[in-house]
Amino acid sequence: MIVSSFKKLPLRQLDFLFPLRVGTACLAGLAYYTLGDDFKLFYTFDGLVDYTLLDIKKDTLLPGIQAIEKTIDNKHFYQGLSFTYYSLAGLLAIGFATPLVACILLLLHACIFTAVPLFSYGFDYFCQIGLFYCLLFPTYRSYSVDKYLWKLIPASTPTLYRCQRILQIHLSIVYFFNGLNKAFGSSWWNGQALWKALHLPYFNSAQWDVGFLPHWLLSAGGILVLLLEIAYPLNLLLRRLQEPFIGSIIILHLLISIFLGLSLFSLAMILLNYCAWFHQTRKHINPNYQSPKVCRE
Repeated sequence: MIVSSFKKLPLRQLDFLFPLRVGTACLAGLAYYTLGDDFKLFYTFDGLVDYTLLDIKKDTLLPGIQAIEKTIDNKHFYQGLSFTYYSLAGLLAIGFATPLVACILLLLHACIFTAVPLFSYGFDYFCQIGLFYCLLFPTYRSYSVDKYLWKLIPASTPTLYRCQRILQIHLSIVYFFNGLNKAFGSSWWNGQALWKALHLPYFNSAQWDVGFLPHWLLSAGGILVLLLEIAYPLNLLLRRLQEPFIGSIIILHLLISIFLGLSLFSLAMILLNYCAWFHQTRKHINPNYQSPKVCRE
């Protein structure tokens, strides 16, 4: 049933490639900017943790940015790195040489933030996913410098729909297995996970006194999170529930941002959910239909 849905083309598919490209570029730039002066404490060869120890935990073939720094050995390395990273993010946002820029920025982001996983967290990986889809999808065809320089026509309805479907399936897999992993433990069933999130200082940016709340309410909140994540793939099948369901997911991430202080992570998930679902119409037409733009392509 999910596979057959690839053959169903919507009557009118709105372009989600522009918000995906610009949003991902902005998030990548924010990820670098928010580190500020702490960048050198974590991501330099002479940082808080010796690189030889960090290298032990490395689980990718890509070199960490510390190894690249040692190889180049230039005192202006990090000034050049900052200029390069911000420039690539800006070029991606405006859509200039989009595939090449997205590829380079993806590799650079991976070398900095995910090659050594000790300092990585969920946002770094989801930002990387966004960059990957900026490379994979024809984002250069949507309100970009490339589109006007090379006189490219917009992506066709079938292309937009199938790209969006890939993103939907990817998110469904992520949410389902994340929820399933939580369900195997007891902390989300008895409310302990929510209690920790609201009390432990390294989980939140402000202390929230929830001692007045009944125990069953924390348990209900944890179970609701499990249900939202495990049931996420149902959005692929039940179209009438898509808008309220994805709205609930976005509210969940807003609460994560408020109570846990994970603003970048929440923004990344809201962006991906928005691009995956809120540009899709519900009406379908004959699978053999082709719009005039499709014929010209």
